[in-house]
Amino acid sequence: MEVPVWQPISDLDPALRAHRDPELGSLGPVWQEQKQALGGNSAMTVFNERLARSWAVETGILEHLYTVDRGVTNLLIEQGFDAALIPHGSTGLPPQELTDMLEAHSDALEALFAFVARGRPLGTSFVKELHAVLTRAQRAVLVQDEGGRRFETPLRRGEWKVLPNNPRRADGTTYTYCPPVQVDSEMYRLIALHARLDGVAAEVRAAWLHHRFTQIHPFQDGNGRVARALATLEFLKDGLLPLVVDRENRGEYIAALETADAGDLHPLISLFARVERSALLRGMSLAEATLHESASLHESASFLAQQLRAAYLQPVAAAERADVIAQELMAIARNKFAQAERALAGAFERDGVAMDVGLSSSGEGNAHYFRAQIVATAKHFDYFANTRSARRWTRLHFRGLAGDTLRADIIVSAHAVGFAPKGAMACTAFVNQRFEREAQEAPEWQATPACDAPFTFSHAADVHALRQSFEAWLDRALAMAMHVLGTSL
Repeated sequence: MEVPVWQPISDLDPALRAHRDPELGSLGPVWQEQKQALGGNSAMTVFNERLARSWAVETGILEHLYTVDRGVTNLLIEQGFDAALIPHGSTGLPPQELTDMLEAHSDALEALFAFVARGRPLGTSFVKELHAVLTRAQRAVLVQDEGGRRFETPLRRGEWKVLPNNPRRADGTTYTYCPPVQVDSEMYRLIALHARLDGVAAEVRAAWLHHRFTQIHPFQDGNGRVARALATLEFLKDGLLPLVVDRENRGEYIAALETADAGDLHPLISLFARVERSALLRGMSLAEATLHESASLHESASFLAQQLRAAYLQPVAAAERADVIAQELMAIARNKFAQAERALAGAFERDGVAMDVGLSSSGEGNAHYFRAQIVATAKHFDYFANTRSARRWTRLHFRGLAGDTLRADIIVSAHAVGFAPKGAMACTAFVNQRFEREAQEAPEWQATPACDAPFTFSHAADVHALRQSFEAWLDRALAMAMHVLGTSL
């Protein structure tokens, strides 16, 4: 069966021109402030290097160019691309060949930063340059002829394809892309339409450019890497972080591209926005952590002075505005939990289950509850939850069954992000459940994340713009929490 992916490149749907992810839009200004505060510091250099290494590793894993387990990946990100760090036989490639490929990917990201710094307009010449750098360490490509015979052929770096490159999947499905004879004209059309996207949000520009480029598939190989590099370019233009679509996102990423082939770009936009939000949360936490690791005595002294000023001397207006938004979001969460409480109580009564379901929220005397669980959930999502600042929570509790053996809570928490909060906050959901242990031992409470990603916002957010996406996030969190409880009984 043939799946015709390619069609003449179309402009962005007018309905998407004004689309903006409210969470990402509110985090961006706070990240700019953070980046400016750390600008020129050696710690920021280290932080950017680690981001670049993560991008370099993951973009090849998505294409099945190599395999690298998490342990080796983390080692390479922390210490750099050194073949001596890679155990033989662990990646499917000789260690030196792998590091050469990773260095090429890293250099391509540097080229993107330089491109943005120089303010160059996007053109086909840069796309070709990008491909040549990304594939610098790749000597050949595996192809398949019409009879199904597979063989290697030299890779044409930085040149449009001259033969069809329609991949055939294991199930026999063939995906057809732009014919070679039309690549040049279609790429020029892509560039012309891209130039008309001024004022469109970065996540929308990135998704559109990535998808339309992959429809053309202009190169013999390496099109996925170039597409993700071009998507990253759009985020860098807005002062944001490289787009790291990692191995855990691969299934969702492929599905979103196939949905875009059918005419709906929304899933790809949503995925890119969520990945970027997560990166910003990690950035706001890790940038300062990196400073501790790499700073000189002078830098450490400066950092301490900045932190004291941020914590005690600077105006707290941004944090106060963010907390006002957090209060409104927790009110929405309480209403949503109240609906769930009524539905659950009715279901338990109908089915003869002796269970008490209750609802409570944080107040002046108990806002400090669940600190350890909030911190543990934030660590799961790889960012720093600042529990010294204002935090709020809403809880749905379950108490019952024989001997009161089931004691569990579904909790949504709103808390500040970063070591010195500057108005960025996150909401997470988790199940807090009591498990009985051996005789004479106190029961153990265990927190399990109940959301696919944190919900993020800042002092710059409009709570009305956040409401729809926050309610959708709450619905997913409640469903996940019920599943966690149901499978743990």
